[in-house]
Amino acid sequence: YAKGKGKGRGKGTGKDRGKGKGNLKSFDPEQRVWVGSLADGTTREELQEHMNQAGATEWVEVWGKKEGSCTGFVAYGSAADATAAIAALNGSVLKGATIVCAEWKKTDKQARNYKLREEKTEEQKAEAAAKAAAEAAAAGAAFVA
Repeated sequence: YAKGKGKGRGKGTGKDRGKGKGNLKSFDPEQRVWVGSLADGTTREELQEHMNQAGATEWVEVWGKKEGSCTGFVAYGSAADATAAIAALNGSVLKGATIVCAEWKKTDKQARNYKLREEKTEEQKAEAAAKAAAEAAAAGAAFVA
């Protein structure tokens, strides 16, 4: 082993490494709550404490580093808990800012981007098949000549 280096096991070998609860995508959309209008500098812990008033949260994230663009995402254990959180905490105050809680849903932009990706994938498959056919034809013509 090189001096000052470990045994090269990488991540996932220590206690509790790699044993997280997953990520926000592992929860059904009905279990997720979008939280907007958060005060700048709101932390995950602060949002979690606030959202736990309506039920135990399973996952909490805060996104947005620019001023005025702080958004939160919260997942609950059940759809009923998420609905109760929206009803109870929409319009509540956290760090001096009135927050907006709403159901999680894909925006039109997200749905459109997903559709475009699917179409692009189909186009790429068609182009690859056409290219393979052309190469096979060229190889066959070269073999005959």
